[in-house]
Amino acid sequence: MPRAHRRQFVVGPEPFRAHEDWNCVALSSGVWLSHCPELRTGFAVDAEGTHWALLGLAVESDPDAPMPLDHVAKSRTSEVPSILPGWAGRWALVGAGAVHPDASALLSCFHTESDGLRWASSSPALIARLAGQDLAEDADPRPLHYERGIGWVPPPRSRFARVARLLPSQRLDLRSGVAPRWPLTDPMEGRLSHDDRLERVERRLRTVLARLPEFGEPIWLGLSAGHDSRTMLALCRAAGVDVRLFTRIAPRMSVADHVLPPRLAERCGLAHTGIEGASPAAERLALAAEHSAGHVSAGDALPYLRGERAGLRGISIGGQAFELFSGDYERLEPIDAIGDPEDTARRIATAFGEPEGSTATAALADWLRWVVAHPADDFDWRDRFYLEQETAGWMAAKEQLYDLDDVMRFPVANAGHLWSLLLGFEENELLGKAIQEELIARAAPELLEFPFNPPDRDFGLRGLVAAKSWGLPSYGFRRAARALRRQGRGLFRSPFA
Repeated sequence: MPRAHRRQFVVGPEPFRAHEDWNCVALSSGVWLSHCPELRTGFAVDAEGTHWALLGLAVESDPDAPMPLDHVAKSRTSEVPSILPGWAGRWALVGAGAVHPDASALLSCFHTESDGLRWASSSPALIARLAGQDLAEDADPRPLHYERGIGWVPPPRSRFARVARLLPSQRLDLRSGVAPRWPLTDPMEGRLSHDDRLERVERRLRTVLARLPEFGEPIWLGLSAGHDSRTMLALCRAAGVDVRLFTRIAPRMSVADHVLPPRLAERCGLAHTGIEGASPAAERLALAAEHSAGHVSAGDALPYLRGERAGLRGISIGGQAFELFSGDYERLEPIDAIGDPEDTARRIATAFGEPEGSTATAALADWLRWVVAHPADDFDWRDRFYLEQETAGWMAAKEQLYDLDDVMRFPVANAGHLWSLLLGFEENELLGKAIQEELIARAAPELLEFPFNPPDRDFGLRGLVAAKSWGLPSYGFRRAARALRRQGRGLFRSPFA
């Protein structure tokens, strides 16, 4: 069983050790990096002698540019921020007295100022401790529900009043505080034809995938019946990447997710593994609660609680961040522009089914005030909502919890320049995952022989029973889960209770 705060970091004016074996490095006068020894870290000195630390895993998406640390070493200090939009992955860069998040802040950066000292951390629990906040008594009591209401803590807030969280459009200056970080995208990409744009998207994605084997670890791809993971599979084939395929067998998955991944694997001549988790154990519940400090709902925590990736080692890739480019605003469709931040926040909360007076509404108003003060002309505000709320808020919190697993997750499409390209397509070109299908047609057209996310009824009664018969005793599972939650209340104060 791993420890809490696995793969987490703290940046501040002095060393900090969550555990005795944490590493502490002085980056400059008054700036210390402290981190779990299992967090991937790299260091570089730029052309002017400034020291930088890269936390997490970043891969350059431009085939003509060097890998991140080599690029930093060749750059002047003032030039380093301009090279970051080319980096894919989940990472943070610390140097020159600032913290820069990845394109969608998937590696979260929480921050606080305490006694005149500024601290930053990927861990909400550790930063709360540094801010003098009690994890139980000082936390926002709003419960997070899976697929109901706003199931995350909207950035730039956290659950703790003295702790904030960086948005993708922000960087943290360790001397003066939060500063804007636009543009993340490149306006020059807006002048390309459809075919040129698609070719550049494919080339950058293939470059990232082709460079991943340099890290010497097995590469896993979680395969479903949907578009995004199949796009990654097609691009892996085109890039010649040796990838291992798996599918998480979960109670809420569709028949198609049971049936199609093995068929896709067979078509590619690859092995496929179905991984079924176990019933949540009390020790996993306790560890998840301590590690995430209540920033993840019980339903979103379930893949970790059931140990669905517990047997994997290496790097796990997927189609995270592709959802931004769906062209479908769903619940936000009627809200075409931001008006008064407080009124717009109430409209968003209502659209998501959040109850009146929810603290999520006030948090969204904070975000909207930042958006109004720091507009981004190349983003529809609803695209920005997906970027800075559903990705940097909801998805990033899940990724922080999944740091407890041995396998390291890597979002291939999470790079600013890739987003420039994808957001430049016309809205009607994005609907229905058309871009993903075009990429598959270019890279591995044989994968288009299989349907995408067909409904359960397409498989008939026999297919439905065959695919889901393992999960029929779900009543017993729910009873066991309730019993574990009752046990847990006597052991710890869990946000999953």
